[in-house]
Amino acid sequence: MGTANNSAAAANPTMAKVKALLNTQSIWIVLVVMVLITGIAAPVFLSRDNIFNVLMTEAIIGILAVGVMWAILSKGIDLSLGAIVALSSVVSASLAQRTDYATRMFPNLPAMPVIIAVLAGVAVGVVFGLINGLLVAYTRIPAFIATLGTQLIARSMAQLYTNAYPVPTLEDTFKSLGQFLLNVKG
Repeated sequence: MGTANNSAAAANPTMAKVKALLNTQSIWIVLVVMVLITGIAAPVFLSRDNIFNVLMTEAIIGILAVGVMWAILSKGIDLSLGAIVALSSVVSASLAQRTDYATRMFPNLPAMPVIIAVLAGVAVGVVFGLINGLLVAYTRIPAFIATLGTQLIARSMAQLYTNAYPVPTLEDTFKSLGQFLLNVKG
C-alpha cells in the first residue's frame, strides 16, 4: 500500500509538494485560516487598534514563550515559568512601592531607584533558572519533575512573601515600564 502511495506521489510532483507543505507548515496555515474566519465574522478584529492591542497585551506571553521554546526544543519542559514570573513580579513590586503608602511591605525601606527593583526581580528569575538547570543537568531528575517542584516552591514563596495580597501603590516610574504605550500615527 505504501509503495502505491509513493509511486502516485512520484507521478504527481505537485501533489507531493502540497503534501510536504502541509506537513511542514500546517500550524501556520491553520493560524491564517483562523485569522481570516475571525476577521470575516468580526471585521473589527483586523483593525489597526485591535492588532496593536493584542500585540501589547500578549507581549509578555510571547517573550515567555520564546524562552520556554528552548527547553521544549531540547526535549524538556519548564512548568515553573508562571510561578517564577509571579515571584519575580512581587519582589520587584515590593521594592517599587511608593514611600507615602501607609501599609507598605517594607515600611522603613527608603525609596529605591527603579533599576534596583527590576534587577531584584531578574535576580529571582536567574536563581530559579539556575536551580532548575542544576537539578536537570546534575541530578538527572527529569525536567518535568524538577520544574514541577520549583513551580510549587516559587508559587508558595510568592504567596508567603505577600501574605496572598496584591502589592499596590507603585512608583509612577516603575508603573511606566509596564504601561508604556507607543505613539502610533494612523
